Amino acid sequence: MNYNDWLDLINQVEKSNRNTIYLQKMEDANNNININEMLQPKLIDLITNKLAKAIRRIVNNINETFRNPNTLELTIINFDKDIQYILKICNLKQIDNDVKSKLITTVNDEANKVYDILIEKSLEADRTGMYKTIIEKKKNSKR
Repeated sequence: MNYNDWLDLINQVEKSNRNTIYLQKMEDANNNININEMLQPKLIDLITNKLAKAIRRIVNNINETFRNPNTLELTIINFDKDIQYILKICNLKQIDNDVKSKLITTVNDEANKVYDILIEKSLEADRTGMYKTIIEKKKNSKR
């Protein structure tokens, strides 16, 4: 795959919502060291944007999330899927190992912050702790 093909693919991933076909194309692409240096900043931007979008989706719908336990679980499941998708992008062979490690750490830290915010908000919405239990169970199961 040449650089322009990569740019098109990155653009498609940016606009899509966890499209596994596009991700598979990225994972299957040959490691062309000639373009990796130019490609890496684009992939970092993609990861950053996808992460921001996933977090924004949680924050914007936080009041709706705590209306019932099923909505909360669905929200968390979708967030987990977003994070797993982003982590797969982080693990592409086109990204330098040092950068890859930092990206993975950042994504996991941000996900944990979101879970902490959800736990805090859950205590405001539900004094019984049921929502908190659901969130902690999902947070711990992703490890």
